[in-house]
Amino acid sequence: FVQRQLEYSYGDEALLTRGLTIFTTFDPWLQELAQQAVQTGAQQAALVALEPRTGAVLALVGGKDFAASSFDRASLGRRQPGSAFKPFVYGAALSEGSEESGRWTAASMLQDEPKSFPSKTGTWKPRSYDGKYLGAVPLRTALAQSLNLATVRLAEAVGPRKIIEFARRMGVVSPLQPDLGLALGAFEVSLLELTGAYCPFANGGLRVEPYAVEAAIDGEGEMLEYHAPQPVRAISPAEAYIMTSLLREVVLTGTARALESWGLQEVSAGKTGTTNDGKDAWFIGYTPRLAAGVWTGSDQPARLGLSGAQSALPIWGRFMSQASGLPTSSDHRKDGPRKTAAADPWPKPEGVSVVEVDPATGLRVKSGCPQRRFEVFLTGYEPRAECGLHPGGVGGWLRKIFT
Repeated sequence: FVQRQLEYSYGDEALLTRGLTIFTTFDPWLQELAQQAVQTGAQQAALVALEPRTGAVLALVGGKDFAASSFDRASLGRRQPGSAFKPFVYGAALSEGSEESGRWTAASMLQDEPKSFPSKTGTWKPRSYDGKYLGAVPLRTALAQSLNLATVRLAEAVGPRKIIEFARRMGVVSPLQPDLGLALGAFEVSLLELTGAYCPFANGGLRVEPYAVEAAIDGEGEMLEYHAPQPVRAISPAEAYIMTSLLREVVLTGTARALESWGLQEVSAGKTGTTNDGKDAWFIGYTPRLAAGVWTGSDQPARLGLSGAQSALPIWGRFMSQASGLPTSSDHRKDGPRKTAAADPWPKPEGVSVVEVDPATGLRVKSGCPQRRFEVFLTGYEPRAECGLHPGGVGGWLRKIFT
């Protein structure tokens, strides 16, 4: 991986004759952990780990056996990301709108039910992963449970071109088409590219380009290059915080809740990804200090029946728990996994408000609302109306107690 970059910058002759000294970003300990984690998967796999603050590539594994195949599946392989692309749909929705026209929020209601959409080939009828539909759900739940129909409906409302624009700001560079299939990850990306595009969520909204060469010095001691990260504002700190809150929900209650087995549930955020027929499985996630992505599948796409939660997530969990000094599943005692200490690893920035809402409506709670949760909003876009499904006042309070 590093050699390819050096050949591009200096050419083959310079690498052989100029006595270059190269300083890389790689952490040998993390690289060893990454190689060990990839070996545990049943399918071909790749893993990349980045420092979200700088974009430094700390570990990269392009496959299970370099001797059998030297192809770098982490940076050169390009596959459909499936639902691992969905955060860019939701991020685009949260960043659209105005105080006058309103804006999508984590409490906005989406419809998870069958619908046909026009396409270039006629009519497209996307399906849910398990054949079940939940009806009206909050946006938070739609992402946490990776609901396909709710996501496609959201993409239709936001517009594919705005989703592409958002993905570009985050760091996705691969060709994307303004098609609703974009919402379900129908266009190919690389693992390194996708992992890097998650970094602004972990880095307060700042995008940094992944890189692997810190410095290069020639045989005479002359500095040929020195990397200085140049972060670019992709989204606001408040938007990054809310997206991280949504991606933490994926881990806490959604498709990635199995990370509890590695003690990572309270300190990580991320998203699973599964493509049609389980050909590819992904998990991209991060802690405040480390972002990592895992792809599993086959070099020749085949119907493997893989899922991100079952195939990619265990590799990610094993690597990240060891990289963070947390217990692996083999360390668990009979009383369950050890809990992590950090209650809120991402401090709330300015521009974020917390309001108690009824999950059934996304509106402010009344005394009679049987369910309620504290939700995060961009300041100025909190719901103003109260829930209309349940009574308020003393009557609502009494009804809540006695029903």
